[in-house]
Amino acid sequence: MFKPSKVLILLVVGLLLSACQSAETSSDLTVPSQQSADRFAPSKTWDYTSWEPTIKIVRKKMTEEEKLQWRTDWLNRNKNIEGVDPSQLNDPGLVRFEPTLRDADLSVAQCLNDRGFKAHPHPTGGIQFDPHPQSQEPALLTADWECNAMYTPEPALLTDWSEDQLSLLYDYWDQYFIPCLADHNINVDTSHKPSKQTWVSLFHTPDSISWQPDDYLVFVDRYPGGEQVQKDCPGMPPTDVFYGAEE
Repeated sequence: MFKPSKVLILLVVGLLLSACQSAETSSDLTVPSQQSADRFAPSKTWDYTSWEPTIKIVRKKMTEEEKLQWRTDWLNRNKNIEGVDPSQLNDPGLVRFEPTLRDADLSVAQCLNDRGFKAHPHPTGGIQFDPHPQSQEPALLTADWECNAMYTPEPALLTDWSEDQLSLLYDYWDQYFIPCLADHNINVDTSHKPSKQTWVSLFHTPDSISWQPDDYLVFVDRYPGGEQVQKDCPGMPPTDVFYGAEE
């Protein structure tokens, strides 16, 4: 699983945020063995919007011109796609900036389906593709680039995470996400959990620590009741909390 910052310029909806999900399940996922939705039955109702943020994030204000220039630069940076001639990647025009990564996933998946490729938003972010002939791969990757160009996430959603955002995410995982999973009978291994200060300070360095408990969500939807777990225990705080609002 990629680290969140890289998944975003992938999770989660970049031009190749729409990468196919791995077929291998995490060996760390600990779930009860019974084959029923009862395995995930929690003891109480969970609502991630009720979590009290520990830090207030303020989004940098951008003019429309700045956003459009950012989008142009972003598209050009992502033209290096294996098997695709960059000269064939032409901007189809922006339909809209999407306010959340989930909205972008939904729009891109629909765009791909409209072009004849069967694609589905994954509950934890990104796009899943149905099996397709290898000969269609260049056309699929081209369509994926063009659909992301049409439905581009707001720039703030695809920039490197700040120390404040990383601290907020660590607190969210620690205070809400991990307890939520535990109440759904999914026990996150925290034996190698780094301190917040260490995790945040090393995150954007070569010595970054690979600790990402939301990996536990990736394949849980394959089990009865797993989709409800993903709804009750999202791997990320609400968009307006994590990315903030413009001020």
